[in-house]
Amino acid sequence: MYEMLIGFPPFCSEGPQETYKKIMNWRETLVFPLKYPFREARGAIERFCCEAEKRLEASTGGEIKGEEWTGTHSGKGRLLSCSCEGIGDTSNFDEFPDTDLRIPGQGRNEPKR
Repeated sequence: MYEMLIGFPPFCSEGPQETYKKIMNWRETLVFPLKYPFREARGAIERFCCEAEKRLEASTGGEIKGEEWTGTHSGKGRLLSCSCEGIGDTSNFDEFPDTDLRIPGQGRNEPKR
């Protein structure tokens, strides 16, 4: 949810150990942008990041279904407008230059799989 609203993962790191440390210390590492427009979603995200016994759905199982999600819509319409002309339409994706991907374990002497 955080990544969909903010645009990047909440505990981004160079490696899995650092990511784990950030998750375990979420009170210090979970940061919301200053101009975060989705207060209701922030509360829900923070309720996912807590001790297991206090986590959403841990006791009654109904918090998410009972959450008032209609208040998160501003009524201003979509933030992003896109269209799709068919299964091969990639016009909504960013353009990146073609690069030669170097796959570990595939040296010059090894056959490609």
